[in-house]
Amino acid sequence: MKAIKYLVIGGAIVLTGKYLLSLNRAQKKIVIVATGKRDKISTQGISILIRYNIKNPTNAAMRMTPPLIKLSVNGKLIGTSNMQLIDIPADVRDKSGKIVIRAFNETGNIEARVLIPWISLATIGGDLIKRFQSTDPKDQITVKLETISQVYSLVGNFPHEETMTIKL
Repeated sequence: MKAIKYLVIGGAIVLTGKYLLSLNRAQKKIVIVATGKRDKISTQGISILIRYNIKNPTNAAMRMTPPLIKLSVNGKLIGTSNMQLIDIPADVRDKSGKIVIRAFNETGNIEARVLIPWISLATIGGDLIKRFQSTDPKDQITVKLETISQVYSLVGNFPHEETMTIKL
């Protein structure tokens, strides 16, 4: 009876260790791939549509809060996402609104809209306003996109931040 008890405890320790190791790898390997384009121009500012796909190349399943998205040009913050303007597909959204990231899987396109107020663009330069309004591919603007979110797993949670550069 004692031998079975020790085998069960040893097996639980091995499985827990394996899960923690896969979570540690997942923290370093989760990738958010994002693209962006100008959505619409209004009296409030320019709306940017950001599409992102979260890739999990590990065997750890987890949940993630929708990322807060920050856009900056030349080191100056020009806009942040609004959590109400995020569209998460039903097959990767749980009841609490978190994104479900399955093992060895991708979430598919999740959309977020970021409003860049006119005042933010005016402080950076008038040339940027013209380039944002232009449809010419030569006028694309390089923007730094930063995502900040919280990842939840069975054994705890950890912050996840990623910075990338996209063209709008």
